[in-house]
Amino acid sequence: MKQNKTIKLLALFTLALVGMLSFASALGVSYAYYDGHPLLLSPGESATVPVNIQNMIGDQDLTVTLKVTSGNEIASTSSSSYKIKANTANTFANVLVKVPSDVAIGTSYNVMLVLSTVNANNQGEMISVGTALETNLPITVVAPKEQPAPAYDSTTMWIITLLVILLIFWIVFKMMNKKKRR
Repeated sequence: MKQNKTIKLLALFTLALVGMLSFASALGVSYAYYDGHPLLLSPGESATVPVNIQNMIGDQDLTVTLKVTSGNEIASTSSSSYKIKANTANTFANVLVKVPSDVAIGTSYNVMLVLSTVNANNQGEMISVGTALETNLPITVVAPKEQPAPAYDSTTMWIITLLVILLIFWIVFKMMNKKKRR
C-alpha cells in the first residue's frame, strides 16, 4: 500500500515536471562592459550603454522590467518595461550613465541592473514562476582625454590661403606684363 502511494507521488511529480518544461523560457543579457573591462568616463561625462536583452528559448514573448538597484545616483534606464519577442537576441534597452563633475579620478561604481519577467495577471490561471537576472555594470572614472592640438589653427590656414591667392595674382600679373611687352 505504501509502495503504491510512493509510485503515484513519483508519477505525479514527473508529470508536473514535464508540464513545467513545456513553458520553459530563458532570459539573457549582454553588453560591452564587465569586471576587468569597465566603462571609462571622465568627471561630468555621460554615456548611453545599450543592453541587449535576449529571449532565445521557448515560443512565448516576454515582458521584462529593467531596474537600476544600485548606482542609481549615476545611472537610470530610458524605460522600465520591454516586450521581448520569442527567439530573438536583438532587443536593446538603454542605460543612461552620467558621472558627476566633482567626482575624484579613480572612483569606481558598480551599477546593478535587475531584469525580471512580468507575468500576466490573469485571474483563474495557475501561478507561474518568473525569471530574474541581476548583472553588474562596472564604471571607472578616469582623467579627461587631452585633445590633440590641430596641426594648423584657423589663423594659420587663413594666412596660407591669402598668400597662395596673392601668389596666383602675382604670377598672372607677370604673365600679362610679358604679353604687353611683345
